Amino acid sequence: MIPEKLNILQIGNDAEDNAFLKSILKQEEQIDIKLSWKKNLKDGIKFCKGLKNKVDIVLLDLFLPDCDGLATIKLFANTLPQFPVIILAGSEDVGMARGALTFGAQDYIIKGQFERTLLVKSLLYSIERQRLKLKYRDQKEDLEQIEDKLQTIITTDLDGILIIDHRGHIRFSNPTAEKIMAMPASRLIGELFGIPLLGDNNIAEIEVHSTQKTPVLVELQMVDINWRGMDAYLCTMRDITEQRSTETAIKENEEKFMAVAGSSSDAIIHFDESQNIVFINFAAEEIFGIQKKDVLEIGLHYVFKNNPDLLKIIDNLGTVASKQIYRDITGFRENEDSFPMEVSLTTFKRKGKRQVVCIIRDTTERRRAENDLMKTRQQLVETQDELKSNRQKLVEVEKLNSVKELAGAISHEFAQPLQALYNYLHLIQNVEARDEYFEKSREMLNRISELTTNLKNITTIHKMDYLESKILDLFASSEPGRKVLKSKILVVDDEREILETMMDIFKNAGYLCKGASDGKEAFELIQNEAFDLILCDVMMPRMNGVDLLRNIKRIKYKTQFIFLTGYDIPLEYEEMVHEANYTIQKPISFNDLLNYVENALYN
Repeated sequence: MIPEKLNILQIGNDAEDNAFLKSILKQEEQIDIKLSWKKNLKDGIKFCKGLKNKVDIVLLDLFLPDCDGLATIKLFANTLPQFPVIILAGSEDVGMARGALTFGAQDYIIKGQFERTLLVKSLLYSIERQRLKLKYRDQKEDLEQIEDKLQTIITTDLDGILIIDHRGHIRFSNPTAEKIMAMPASRLIGELFGIPLLGDNNIAEIEVHSTQKTPVLVELQMVDINWRGMDAYLCTMRDITEQRSTETAIKENEEKFMAVAGSSSDAIIHFDESQNIVFINFAAEEIFGIQKKDVLEIGLHYVFKNNPDLLKIIDNLGTVASKQIYRDITGFRENEDSFPMEVSLTTFKRKGKRQVVCIIRDTTERRRAENDLMKTRQQLVETQDELKSNRQKLVEVEKLNSVKELAGAISHEFAQPLQALYNYLHLIQNVEARDEYFEKSREMLNRISELTTNLKNITTIHKMDYLESKILDLFASSEPGRKVLKSKILVVDDEREILETMMDIFKNAGYLCKGASDGKEAFELIQNEAFDLILCDVMMPRMNGVDLLRNIKRIKYKTQFIFLTGYDIPLEYEEMVHEANYTIQKPISFNDLLNYVENALYN
């Protein structure tokens, strides 16, 4: 078939050759010919690779500025093997042009010795030969891939494969067959098979005796094939020794199941995917008042028509192999007496078909025992409530004594500065030397303010013995004041009252202080600010204190760290908790807490 268009690339540095080609190709009337020209091999190859350039055939001069001789066609054919090439040769280069045919050129023509018809015919024939060449190459590669895949399948097949000629001699074996026969291919090939040949597609089971101590049970099948031009048999061999052993084990397990089921006090019912009863044990007969001989091979809906709850569970059972347990189900005996029961359903596959084992336990006695236990437990709860009430009364009495003592101490502590302040005010009103009394009045006001701050701390901390914890130091006026420090502290606690109290304590003590309600909020803060010390609860939502410390260690954040907790430390947190400076149990007085903080910061 003659094409409508033909795109030709000339690679050569002779302008006269190019002019000659243009002149004779213009004479062609049937084909629209486009001639492109490149003067060296590098530009020619680049042009062929260009996505926008269409090239059907190449006219190649062997002698170019950047390459000459047969090396020219070798380089071009190795780089672009898909393009058909015709060699443009001088009269003195005919021998070399012929040699170029062995390196991929489709034809050669002698410069100045051809006319339009000969050139066009050579171009078309060369294009067709190249097309057939590439097609043959692709088919050959496809065939080689198919052969490789077939060889891989045969070699890796779990079944043994033998090729046996019509006289019974082995012509081929795969590795699995060699393993079954316990003999290498070098010994098998040419040997007589030694087993009667079966008809086409017939299957047989045989024992193969070899050098192995135990014979191998093999499933054998043969089909007629053509093997390398001759009639032969394809023999597949499957080792079913393990399969038969498994089947034997299954049979033994079924016998064991029957023995166990027969002695069980729970009802055991085995039915198939059609809900026909396959087996029931003696306990099932006793519980439901039925006879085995009357129910085998009969549908569940007929046998258990008086047990709608049980039938509903079975009907809704999924198809996936699983175990499901249902409690507090009401069952009915044959005489329509009801009883509580627990149902366990297990599905499994047997020969590809779904089977179900239903185990039913009569829980009448257990329910009675549970009711007795509930009564006993209720009596215990009532006794505990009475004990708790008595204990609460005792605590209230003790609290009255503590409050009385606390009130007296507060009254005493406030009485002195208040009385002095009253006196100073009186003197200010009645004497002229007032400056000294103004200064002393301010001192008393500061003292009252300090006592008021300490008293506020008491009212915000819960579940603490005020006097024993010494949160309010009733004799603080006689102690020297603490040194005001400017260290920065981050308090982390999910209890708002504790968080706010701690922040007040540290601010009153002269520290810079911020708070966070959980580890995640704290971790966001420390990535933007520097803190000299972190005082942190252990158990918190979102991120607990241990995870916060672990993240701080991970990012190599420099700070001191104290755990403050009201709980026992879980075992899995103990190792990480030990990496903190201190671990303090709540409750603790703020004076003691400040001592811990100062030790962590400055010692």
